[in-house]
Amino acid sequence: MRTFKNQTIIEASTESIFNVFLTSIKQDFINFNEEKAVGSTIKKTIRAYSTKSRHIEIAIKAFEKNKVFEIQSTSSNQVFTSRYELEAIDEKKTELTVTEIVVTQGFLGLFNDLFVKVNFKKGIKTRFGYLVNYLKTQLNTEITN
Repeated sequence: MRTFKNQTIIEASTESIFNVFLTSIKQDFINFNEEKAVGSTIKKTIRAYSTKSRHIEIAIKAFEKNKVFEIQSTSSNQVFTSRYELEAIDEKKTELTVTEIVVTQGFLGLFNDLFVKVNFKKGIKTRFGYLVNYLKTQLNTEITN
């Protein structure tokens, strides 16, 4: 099992940031209902780093408006959990914490987990940076509209 945790402070309210997440959620989960969010699932076919495609199921595991959003993606040999937590510092500042947990099955999975933990930690931080930049871009778009 690999666990990665990143935090940052964003100059926006928790509600504004969560609304960006909600927009994305509603695009993927067509019949999304905030009252019954936990347990919602979708199935997708995605391409991995190679030309092979992979089938995954994505489920919402936790949902508390303006506070927590957690999804779990499950494939035949891996479970990937992403948890997004928002904590208000004041009305215009929010601390965002993203925790990612990856569990890979089998002996090769253990080797892969160790390899990724050692070699791809920088990539995890880079991906977190992309998420933060995306959020800021969406928040700026919201302000100008």
